[in-house]
Amino acid sequence: MVALNETYGGKQWYISTVQLQLASVEFCVACRSVSTLHLTVEEGTPRHLWADTWSDQSDSRGSSSGGSSDGRSVLVRVPPFRPREVTWNLPPSMLSEASKDAFKNLECMSFSDAVERSGDSFDGVALPRGLKSVVFGRWCYQHVDKVLWAASLKQITFGNKFNRSIKTIVWPTSLERIVFGWNFNQPVEGVDWPASLRQLNFGKCFNHPVEEVAWPSSLEELVFPGSFNQPITRVKWPASLRHLEFGSGFNQPIHEVSWSGSLKKLVFSGKFNQPIHLVSWPTSLEKISLGLMFDQPVNEVSWPASLKQLAILGTFNQPIHLVSWPTSLERMRIGLLFDQPISEVSWPASLKELQFLGKFNQPIHLVSWPTSLEKLVFGNSFDQPINEVSWPASLKEVQFQEKFNQPIHQVSWPTSLEKMFFGECFDQPISEVSWPTSLKELVITGKLNQPIHQVRWPTPLEKLVLGDAEATLL
Repeated sequence: MVALNETYGGKQWYISTVQLQLASVEFCVACRSVSTLHLTVEEGTPRHLWADTWSDQSDSRGSSSGGSSDGRSVLVRVPPFRPREVTWNLPPSMLSEASKDAFKNLECMSFSDAVERSGDSFDGVALPRGLKSVVFGRWCYQHVDKVLWAASLKQITFGNKFNRSIKTIVWPTSLERIVFGWNFNQPVEGVDWPASLRQLNFGKCFNHPVEEVAWPSSLEELVFPGSFNQPITRVKWPASLRHLEFGSGFNQPIHEVSWSGSLKKLVFSGKFNQPIHLVSWPTSLEKISLGLMFDQPVNEVSWPASLKQLAILGTFNQPIHLVSWPTSLERMRIGLLFDQPISEVSWPASLKELQFLGKFNQPIHLVSWPTSLEKLVFGNSFDQPINEVSWPASLKEVQFQEKFNQPIHQVSWPTSLEKMFFGECFDQPISEVSWPTSLKELVITGKLNQPIHQVRWPTPLEKLVLGDAEATLL
């Protein structure tokens, strides 16, 4: 109506209403051909958007033939609404009324909490053909062992309230990922997992034995994120497993575990605090993370030669000067309570990033940094002189967090340095500092209150932050 009323100088911008209709139809066809549409189906949703009203026949312009009230065929120029994602707020049994044509491009279907309130069940419900992902709402706790899964389905996500037995479920053979919600805590020994499964994520409450589980041979990622604290010594991990993660509750011995030969990432979180010096790590392992409670000696650990990333977080505060680091190690993060001397540590020559978090506050002027080091971070407690430090020539980024407040005007920075960060307490003169010639970003937060009119800023500098003021230099 707005378009019909728009005129200029007594002239309309369109020739006829027919021309306007044709343009509108073409625009609608283009919009509905986009496969990123999301449709919410509920009581107020027009049935022609999802119900079996349209036929599968279309003309060359994308038009459809619909039925009139008296049974006659009526040509409809606007094609059916074909969403990529649907949120279903009706009883599950009503899915049988859905149009195959309207859901032709459907990839993801989510069943909301309204499904549970309807009192209907999923027994015999057939999911749309071509569907790739199904999500059950937070409060959906119904049995799903009689669902007719789509043969194309790749992912199933269960809601937080779901806590039903899954032993009788016949999973679709195409399934690649299963995610269980918070409350799931059912036995999984005896479950017939789909042979195609690649990722399996259990809920926060899961804590059942897994040593007799027959894992699918295709499994690549397995996550126990929460309360799980069961023995794993006799677990037969699938040879395909690449990522294994244990959550906050896990604290079981691992020195007799036979790991998967393809494992690349191993994560222990929260309460894990077991000796690891007798562990036989897989030769494929590239990343190890030891969680908040870990505080065991590591000087006799035989690290895998393939290791690239190591995080020892939380309460760890053990000597490391006798550790034989793997020559492949590229990144290290050492925990919140670590405060041990490092002047005699033999760092691996491959190390690119090193972070000391939390309480670390040891002298570093005698440290022999690896020549490959590119990023160096000192945590909130560090406040040691650095004017005699021999920095590695490869260093690109250095950070001094909250408490650091030492003079820097006599520091000989490496010419490779591109980013520098000084924390809240830093308030030292900077007018005589010889900044690295390659510096692009300088951040000095907090209390700095020093003259800057004589500062010789490096030419490449692009970003400068002094206190709360930020300037972009072009």
